[in-house]
Amino acid sequence: MKSFHIGESIVFSDITLASLYIPKDGLGGMGLELDILNGIHGMSSPVMDSVMQATAYVTAHGAIWVLLSCILICTRRYRYAGVAMLVCMFVGEILCDGVLKPMICRERPVDLADFELLVEPPSSYSFPSGHSVVAFSAATALFLFHRREGIVLMLCASFVAFSRLYLFVHWPTDVVAGALIGMIVSVLMVWFLRRYIPFFREGDTGDAVR
Repeated sequence: MKSFHIGESIVFSDITLASLYIPKDGLGGMGLELDILNGIHGMSSPVMDSVMQATAYVTAHGAIWVLLSCILICTRRYRYAGVAMLVCMFVGEILCDGVLKPMICRERPVDLADFELLVEPPSSYSFPSGHSVVAFSAATALFLFHRREGIVLMLCASFVAFSRLYLFVHWPTDVVAGALIGMIVSVLMVWFLRRYIPFFREGDTGDAVR
């Protein structure tokens, strides 16, 4: 199979798409999800390639979200949201990489075919998307304290999730599940923090969603 470069105008034929899937460990067919990935690659361009590579770089290991949380913690208005974001991201990351990925063991799209990626191939399993879990954990936590700012971060999280599909390192259901897991984790953790942790019960939560 020839190498696949997202920035080049290479489009898989239906036969090539079908050949990308190699059943492993009892996985079912991925025809529809491959079609979605193929459609996303139809939007590729050199500019988009560079943007997606940069997105992968700044979001690696949740770096940008941790940095944002730390900045918020240093402010009076967003201090509680920043702490909550760190807690929610930590719990989401443990659940994703420590529990779900090794339990489900889903192969990534790149594991099923031989072609070049724009980024270094991830070494962990595919389901759920860790980037999506962390991004939506952070965004949801902020939303539960500050609605408008949280909506902006939700849009950023959605772009991060999309980038994982563009880069061909996740299946669509990986990022959808990751987003849902991130949101659920944050809703539960913020509820727990507000109910049982004095720091949050006694603090100013701004325009909080309760």
